[in-house]
Amino acid sequence: MRKLVLFSALLIAGCASRPPVRPPIAPPPPVVATEPPLLSPADYLAVSVSRSLLLVRASELVAQRLEARSAMAAGIAEIHRGIAAQLNLAGRRLNLLPSARLLPADAARLAALARSDQLDLDYLGLVRVALRECVRHEADYGRRGTSPTLRPVARFAQGACERSRPTFR
Repeated sequence: MRKLVLFSALLIAGCASRPPVRPPIAPPPPVVATEPPLLSPADYLAVSVSRSLLLVRASELVAQRLEARSAMAAGIAEIHRGIAAQLNLAGRRLNLLPSARLLPADAARLAALARSDQLDLDYLGLVRVALRECVRHEADYGRRGTSPTLRPVARFAQGACERSRPTFR
């Protein structure tokens, strides 16, 4: 009888449900901050020239329509004409003739500004955003760019973009 009770107890214990065995939780993969991909010299020039042209043309538009902003707009336009001239010279050294056309996104921003009912506020907003983009773009290429000819131009353009920020406070 003792054997029967022991056998029964073992049988019942063997049939008892066990909690499922969970595999160990793997830690999540580390988050790696990635930098934007490197631009080719031609793509770098296209973005930089377009951004400078956007700021020059927006400033010319504002100078014509808003006397209160004409001095500020003239200062921004002058700085970005200088950047465009340096980009043009460096591009020619690399046999890359920069285009005098805006990229589609910049053309759309200029067109929206031209239609604006609140030109002063929209111009200030465009300048703030475009200069922030300019500084980031130029700093990135100046640090990691593939062209030894364009890296110093990018650093010059970064400094010029930073200097043009206070002109619209």
